Amino acid sequence: MKSIIIYILIFTIVFLGVTVGIFILNQKYNNIFALDFSPPQSQLQNVADSTLTAGDSLMVTAADSLAMAEQKSDSLQNEIRKLQGELQTAKAQIEQRDTRIEQFKKRLVTKHDSSYQAWLKSTKKLYETMSSSKAAKLLSQISDNQARDLLYSMNQKKAAAILQKLTIDKVKKLTRPR
Repeated sequence: MKSIIIYILIFTIVFLGVTVGIFILNQKYNNIFALDFSPPQSQLQNVADSTLTAGDSLMVTAADSLAMAEQKSDSLQNEIRKLQGELQTAKAQIEQRDTRIEQFKKRLVTKHDSSYQAWLKSTKKLYETMSSSKAAKLLSQISDNQARDLLYSMNQKKAAAILQKLTIDKVKKLTRPR
């Protein structure tokens, strides 16, 4: 038991000696743990240096952030210009297509009108040569617009004779204003 007490006492004395040594050496030198045995700088100078370093890093960070924001802004403006150009091109293409569609519609209407007029002229002659009762039966089976066009293009006496053979409802439909 005596030997254990001696070992604990020796251990405690060595521990206190090492701790005091580290404390004294740490105050005497800059950083003994990093094996930097240069004389220590004053604490105020350390604080000032760290403040300047932090301020410099903030300024650098702010400058970098501004530069990145300007680059993003420039790239976004370039993208906007590009998209506006594409939009203008698309609008021009749409206008060209609309113009072509209108031209096709006009051609179609003109072609339809000329073919319809030719049909109307030849069919009118056929209906005028038929008897009124047969013409009335045939006119009652075609569309009202075609029947109206045929009647109004015929001779008035023949059209009146055909109308006499039609039903009252059909006559009302054919003679009312469009």
